[in-house]
Amino acid sequence: MEDAPAPEGDIQPVEKGPEPAQPSEEEKEVPIGPRPEAEKPGEQPPFHSPQPPTKAREEAKEAGGDAAKTFFEEQQPTAPSQSPSKLPILATRKVQPFIQSARRHTAVRKALREEAT
Repeated sequence: MEDAPAPEGDIQPVEKGPEPAQPSEEEKEVPIGPRPEAEKPGEQPPFHSPQPPTKAREEAKEAGGDAAKTFFEEQQPTAPSQSPSKLPILATRKVQPFIQSARRHTAVRKALREEAT
């Protein structure tokens, strides 16, 4: 009789699940307060440990540039003779078949449009 579905207005008791796991003794002894990384009482600890300077950062510092370059900026080749609009040869070779296909498609559409008029 208990397995039968109850009418919509009745309240069903909820079965309790397993008890949550108790934290171990090591987890309980976490000190609450300022992090040990803070050296002075009024100083805030760093959000993350500072990264060691990379070769590109050191070169930028010596050249007088901004030492806080992003990873992306560090990976970019810096050649003053190249304009940003020029693509590398490898990328051009990969894209070339698509460009040719688009040109053929455009020529076909243009020819069909001229036939229709």
